[in-house]
Amino acid sequence: MNAIIIRIIKDRRTSLILYCLAGILLIWLLITFFPIVRQQAENIKGFLESIPTVLLKAFGIENLNIFTIEGFLTYKHYSVVWPLMLVFLTASLAGYGLSGAVERGTIEIPLSCPVSRLHLFFSLYIAGLFTLIIFAVCSVLVIVPLGEIYHIEYIFSYHISVAAIGLLFGWAVFSLTMLLSAIYSEQRKTYMVLGGILFAMYLFDVIPAVSNTLAWMKYLSLFYYYDPNYILANNAINSISILVFAGFAVACTAVGAFYFKSRDISV
Repeated sequence: MNAIIIRIIKDRRTSLILYCLAGILLIWLLITFFPIVRQQAENIKGFLESIPTVLLKAFGIENLNIFTIEGFLTYKHYSVVWPLMLVFLTASLAGYGLSGAVERGTIEIPLSCPVSRLHLFFSLYIAGLFTLIIFAVCSVLVIVPLGEIYHIEYIFSYHISVAAIGLLFGWAVFSLTMLLSAIYSEQRKTYMVLGGILFAMYLFDVIPAVSNTLAWMKYLSLFYYYDPNYILANNAINSISILVFAGFAVACTAVGAFYFKSRDISV
């Protein structure tokens, strides 16, 4: 299994490096821009007050103090941009590895080796989780050296918690993509179905901000449980979020592994 995992990581190292560099550069850019934000505090407060509360709530940034580095990064990065990067990274890993391999015909090589399908499935799975961990650590904890360089005070525990909730969120999305990738033989179809599911979940998270009668819908969305604003306010991860992400990931993984083991693959 170790040989397969190492091979998968080597094959995807270029995309991992690019994602890590993008995450680091985005944080770097925002940190260099942060002093300007603090200088323009009064003007920005007036602008934020002019934005409808419903719109701020839809993006999970209501009642947010953006004049601390944690609040600023939550507003500009952790609430929207970073989770999207997690989605794209995890989706590309799972989709390329299973349904993409079936579509390209390269699945024949590992299937011809003296290893079980479950062995192959979980090799890709472990490689994907390892890649996810590297990205989360590099793209979030870079705040430590950058904060020291630019003499910006930061709360280390907050960034650790954000990295952790991002890992849980990425794990859930990755497991869902692995399930879809185990079902479909075309990479495009895997991404289309995943995109449809995530778009529906996003709507389920946004619609309750507009209509209180549909508040129950938010509980059906993974985006609702990814809440860096809650971490900022409480200095802790919501335990319900941990249970939902872990339960969803384990369920998708179990179903995906079972389906991949029993499905027919033309080689």
